[in-house]
Amino acid sequence: MAKRDYYQVLGVDKKATAEQIKKAYRRLARKNHPDVNPGDKAAEERFKEIQEAYEALKNPEKRAQYDRFGHARPGFDFSQRGPGGFRDEHFQDFSQGFGGRGINLDDLLGDIFAGGAPGAGARRGHREASGRHVESELNISLDQALTGINTQVTLPFEMECPSCGGQGQALGKNTKTCPTCKGSGRSRIGAGPLNFSAACQNCGGTGKVGLERCPRCGGAGSISETKRLTVKIPPGVRDGSRIRVAGQGLPGSAGEHSGDLFITVHISPHPLFKRDGDDLNGEEPLPFHTAILGGKINVRTLDGSGSTMTIPPGTQAGQKFRLKNKGMPRVKGGGNGDLYVTVRIIVPKTTDPESMKLIEEFARRNRL
Repeated sequence: MAKRDYYQVLGVDKKATAEQIKKAYRRLARKNHPDVNPGDKAAEERFKEIQEAYEALKNPEKRAQYDRFGHARPGFDFSQRGPGGFRDEHFQDFSQGFGGRGINLDDLLGDIFAGGAPGAGARRGHREASGRHVESELNISLDQALTGINTQVTLPFEMECPSCGGQGQALGKNTKTCPTCKGSGRSRIGAGPLNFSAACQNCGGTGKVGLERCPRCGGAGSISETKRLTVKIPPGVRDGSRIRVAGQGLPGSAGEHSGDLFITVHISPHPLFKRDGDDLNGEEPLPFHTAILGGKINVRTLDGSGSTMTIPPGTQAGQKFRLKNKGMPRVKGGGNGDLYVTVRIIVPKTTDPESMKLIEEFARRNRL
């Protein structure tokens, strides 16, 4: 099969800059990497083709040769073995070595794809340099959701031991140079031109190893901590909403930003009102005579202020009325939802003979 044009392989124009070629390579290599696509032979072949194209175009001299002669020049084949060339055996050794050596793919990709996909980056100890996000849950009442609240939350979490940097080893006087990386904190993984620099797995990138367990974490590399902070829950918050509190997740190492705290809000059922979006639904008892004659009744509201509602003559059981702006606040502004009141007619229990005669006469005249 004829080789594809290297510019076409990387999806760039022939006038592309070196930086544009590098960005295209990073994007495609990350997408087609064999550890991202385990068992996918097609992705593996694409990865080798991408690597071959990049080897040809990243070097100005080789690129100039390719631009002049293309694939036709004798001996110009970046897929062949040789200095600076891509070799299949190296590719196989490299891709098979991940699991056996316990190497984290994010660590490797983060080294060559700096500034690439979120979350890719060199790891130190038990977590990334940038802090991780923390998830929590909060239960509130419908009344609290109506007004919004400022509440104290206590968050238990595991964090990297600050004394040993997550290594579990006592650092300081009782340390020695890491024998694996020779104190550099980095190790090379892979063979030939396709190799990566990763944080040393033995020392976690510190370049040092301790001779004793860390006294603070007992060798675990992490410690248990709690954090108390005030969280503002806005009026009108809905059940299942996620509140983001920036910078209140796990702290980052080496001066990196902390992660964020995400709180999922759960709202307990209310004995009188049911929520439907920003609207509320309630029920009110209606005297028998008011349903017939009409009148005004007092209606309960969630905020406790109450309201007066006009009942027209001849109101039927189960009839629903709307009170505007008596529902939940709209989180994004624009007032409140409405309160829908369903009336339940109360039939009096009476044995008064005179009242019974009047009801019988009423029924006769209205043929009830």
